[in-house]
Amino acid sequence: MSRKEVPRAGLLKAALAGKITNAQGALAVHLSLRQFHRVKRRFAAEGPGGLLHRLRGRASPRRLAAALRAHAAALLQGRYAGLNVGGLEKARKFGPAAGDHASGGVLEVLRASATRRR
Repeated sequence: MSRKEVPRAGLLKAALAGKITNAQGALAVHLSLRQFHRVKRRFAAEGPGGLLHRLRGRASPRRLAAALRAHAAALLQGRYAGLNVGGLEKARKFGPAAGDHASGGVLEVLRASATRRR
């Protein structure tokens, strides 16, 4: 469980036992009353595992193809070892031979791993 999910279990147990109200529990975990009630029902039915995010463990639908990632990894460990995104941009811009390989997905792999999407 994440840090966000751990305190919810104790509050949900207290709410199920009637020690706190749904409004108090919702306020404590920064959820709306409706969402707290929904999470409480799932916790009652599934236990602590019901608190885990449903998409945990699934691969991203935006992932790159395995062949492209393998090709990029081979280039980054071989020909372009030691270069970062800026170095690859320059290699693509100024080197005709380098541009062929860099445009084949190496930059996309580096950008995908370097940027944090929310």
